[in-house]
Amino acid sequence: MGPEPTATTAHVETLGREEIVVVTFASHPFASRVSVAVEELADEPFVHYDPDNGMAVWVDRFAAAHRVSLRPVLRTRSPRTAAQLAGAGMGVTLVPVSALAGRPAAVVRRLEPRVHREIVALTLTPSDALVRRFVADLRGLGLPEVNTAAALPTA
Repeated sequence: MGPEPTATTAHVETLGREEIVVVTFASHPFASRVSVAVEELADEPFVHYDPDNGMAVWVDRFAAAHRVSLRPVLRTRSPRTAAQLAGAGMGVTLVPVSALAGRPAAVVRRLEPRVHREIVALTLTPSDALVRRFVADLRGLGLPEVNTAAALPTA
């Protein structure tokens, strides 16, 4: 279970969607805001992802679609680590809300407009009865709940 891959020969089953949010540190100008426009990420010191990481591909495509030029200052393989680094003052980053499960010491803001990505299950044998049952169980359980209400300001 994870984000949709950029390329695969596997069968893709969409399980749901999760919000992508901006993470930064307490003294950053974004901290006093309710939300951040995508264009405002331009030229900010950006905690990015290793180029071979699926999140890096997603972020790069997202930025390009919005004609935003990012300025990476360091890279990591993990969205949780990216959130921690941004919270420690290294810059800003984009993470899925599931990366906030450990409640990093950071400021979290919604993107404006809000942005979501699909969460999928990849299966090589979608017609297999056990695989179908497993995917049905995943659907039945739903996506993990991440309580971001305390971290996100309201308008």
